[in-house]
Amino acid sequence: MEGIRLVIWDLDDTFWSGTLSEGEISTIDRNVNIVKTLNDRGIVNAICSRNTFEDVKEKLESLGLWGEFVFPRIAWGAKGPLIQDIVEKIQLRPETILFVDDNVTNLNEAKHFVPAINIAEPDVLESLLDDPRFKGKPDPDRSRLQRYQVLESKHNDMAASGGDNEDFLRKSNIRVSFHSDIEEEFTRIHDLVNRTNQLNFTKNRWPEDVEEARLQFRKELDADFDTDVGYVKVADAYGNYGICGFYLSRKKEFLHFLFSCRTMNMGVEQFVWHKLGERYVPIQGKVGASLEAPVVDWISVVDAEIS
Repeated sequence: MEGIRLVIWDLDDTFWSGTLSEGEISTIDRNVNIVKTLNDRGIVNAICSRNTFEDVKEKLESLGLWGEFVFPRIAWGAKGPLIQDIVEKIQLRPETILFVDDNVTNLNEAKHFVPAINIAEPDVLESLLDDPRFKGKPDPDRSRLQRYQVLESKHNDMAASGGDNEDFLRKSNIRVSFHSDIEEEFTRIHDLVNRTNQLNFTKNRWPEDVEEARLQFRKELDADFDTDVGYVKVADAYGNYGICGFYLSRKKEFLHFLFSCRTMNMGVEQFVWHKLGERYVPIQGKVGASLEAPVVDWISVVDAEIS
């Protein structure tokens, strides 16, 4: 059973009691606790609501809750396209997203636009925090929420620049660094190998147990003299994203070639592939990018450590 990584909330008669446009609403303490607890578990929260944006923002700010959400889509139009926009912008697979709404028509509309999304009525909230799908991972610093806030800021800036993605990327000062101390960073790399999907071109997984995975990695490393292995860190004008890529090749063919969805649409995977000599990548399943894209010349390699 796949874990949930994002919950999209309807507001009126779902997150809170009442309809904001018709008068005062009442907060539901259980739901406030759910949102905060999910953020502490590394599971982020978004909003899809038929309301006036300014009114919702003012209300949530007065409750000290506006910063608990990312990618709010608040408008009077149909919800299906808004849900689809959140999914596309946040770069998560629909199977890892839950949309909660008290209106069955809205839920079915969301399914029409994003067929693989999970949907539920508010009664699911009674036991949501005890559901294994919402276990997440402890994130007391809320680093995952912060990463999606950065992503949201980048999308907003790109829209403000007129939507020219390449021009936006050129102004973003994207930097990568290459590293070979795999053993020291193995826990993060293990997580990348086993969890990434959209930009995991090879999809060769390791055992879930980290020590078993370490043994398998060493076997892969020792299987051929002509083996090249490394991980990639990424940073740009908005912040440092840490370890975002991993590769292992033998005789000019990749056994592992994968990147975090944090780098989606930045051109990092194309840049790294070209930098490594365009070795053969045996692509497995669906991936969210093509390596044959135009030459990426807006990324630079830095020797200094990207933290």
